[in-house]
Amino acid sequence: MLIHHERATNTAVLGTFVYNTNHITGIMGQILVKPATETTTYDIKIVDCNGITILEETSESEPMAYETRIPVRGIYTVTVSNSTKNEVFLTDLIIEENK
Repeated sequence: MLIHHERATNTAVLGTFVYNTNHITGIMGQILVKPATETTTYDIKIVDCNGITILEETSESEPMAYETRIPVRGIYTVTVSNSTKNEVFLTDLIIEENK
């Protein structure tokens, strides 16, 4: 089993940023979201290539470490919105790949 980190650093502009992952296949084991400051509140949404929402959390007020076991395959869109600050966010989707 291989562990793959789909990691991105983005800056929220007007409280929002959106990015697409690379093509990923496996089991999503953890979702990490960390704003630059711990007092920032934000919403996060992850949607698959068919428009199905696999995660939606609102009013997060601290770094998030979400444990999950979601089978994934394809390109995913990660959206952070309603951020109370325009700052840098680190997102990390941890994928278990069987190869």
